[in-house]
Amino acid sequence: MALVSLARADLGLAAADDVLVEGCRLKGDRCNKNKQCCSNKCGGHKRHKKKHDHGGSNKHRHKKGSGECKCLGSGSKCSNDAACCKGRCDSKERRCRCVPANEICNKDEDCCDRRKCDSGFCKT
Repeated sequence: MALVSLARADLGLAAADDVLVEGCRLKGDRCNKNKQCCSNKCGGHKRHKKKHDHGGSNKHRHKKGSGECKCLGSGSKCSNDAACCKGRCDSKERRCRCVPANEICNKDEDCCDRRKCDSGFCKT
C-alpha cells in the first residue's frame, strides 16, 4: 500500500489526504508487537515469557513473527490509509472508510457500493 501511494505521488495521482507510510507492516505481514503494524494491531502474537532453568539464569523464549498484522474495519479510528482494510482513513474524521466513486483505490474491495477499482479509481 505504501509503495502504491508513493508511486501515485510520483505520477501526480495521489490525493491531497494520501498518507505515505514507511516503516510499518501491512495486513498479513508477520509481527511480534502491535507497534510493528500500520494498524497497531498484531493478531495472534504471543508475549515473551521467561523460561526458568535450574541453573539460576533466566532465558527468554522468542518466537519470531508469531503473529500477523490485521487491518482495521470501517468506522475504526485510524491514523493512516495503510491501517484500514478498505484502504482509506478519512482525514477529517480519522476513521476507516470505503473509497467513494472517482477516488483513488488499490483493489475492488476498497470501493464503496460494490464499485470496481478501474485504472486506480473507483468506478461504477
